[in-house]
Amino acid sequence: MSRQVRVAQLLVRWDELREQGQEVHPEKLCADSPELLDELQGQIQRLRSMDWLDTPMDEPPASSNGQAGNTGPGLTIPATVGGRYRLEQLIAEGGFGQVWRATDTALRRPVAVKVTTLECVGEARRVARLRHHGIVSVHDVGHDVGFCFIVFDLVEGTDLARRIRDSRPGWQEAARVVAEVAGHLHYAHEKGFVHRDIKPANILLDDSGRPVLADFGIAVTECELRHEAMTSTGTLAYMSPEQLTTSGQVDHRTDVYSLGVVLYELLTGRVPFTDRTLAGLRRRILTEDPQPVRSLNGSVPAPLERICTKCLSKGAGDRYGSAGELAEALGTFLKSP
Repeated sequence: MSRQVRVAQLLVRWDELREQGQEVHPEKLCADSPELLDELQGQIQRLRSMDWLDTPMDEPPASSNGQAGNTGPGLTIPATVGGRYRLEQLIAEGGFGQVWRATDTALRRPVAVKVTTLECVGEARRVARLRHHGIVSVHDVGHDVGFCFIVFDLVEGTDLARRIRDSRPGWQEAARVVAEVAGHLHYAHEKGFVHRDIKPANILLDDSGRPVLADFGIAVTECELRHEAMTSTGTLAYMSPEQLTTSGQVDHRTDVYSLGVVLYELLTGRVPFTDRTLAGLRRRILTEDPQPVRSLNGSVPAPLERICTKCLSKGAGDRYGSAGELAEALGTFLKSP
């Protein structure tokens, strides 16, 4: 049994006892393996830093049944925002805002409008400088009464989350989609951006099946991610180990990990780690290895499994050094006989 597995088992035991109300000193757990004490204490400290995941929070606010939405107590979204964007159909919502299909009444064209209670003008202006066919373009940003809004391209089609749910693609298409997304990410990373919230719902598929990245850093703050993680295991499941520690460095390799989770789900129909509780899911992400892809789907070629496994390495330094390297590895795989 490897040292890493032994420490992980001791950590799981410590956390289980803590959940039962028993505070066990690590020295006692390491009585038979004193050489593991320092490492176990470090892992325990990391878990303690994530105690906020176990703290109950209020449920996200419910949406309004009328023509406008409600993003918080006493805050109602009017039917037209910014004096020109007429909201027509709610596309999605979360704890901090909503995304609407809308019409730009000045230019008479369909657009998507994100309305959020978070301050996002500065970040949206930065993202607006990203001009790439695989990243949703930002066209306008501003304030209305009590909220911020961002206007961006309306991508006609679906998103990858619905595609996985309705008709999961085969491994060839899965590899193609992830390779394209990795290429889009590499462009953004070179411009100094990190997405931090890669998941199927943020990967749109146009009418031709080409992926387009949405919500690139717009109102995706640590506050919003924390709220989403604390109210939805669905969001937490795509977060990298370093995002679940206060000392973890979040950089472009964080997006590589999350994209690896997306690839794993495309290949197997499930995310690498699941649990009934947020605390349990957090623990699995930090300490366990995912079940091998080919044990869940034997049709997946071994080289593709290795690519996916590399993306999901616990240590950022063990993953692909860039999203471009991941795109290149998938491209080489797809061209191989």
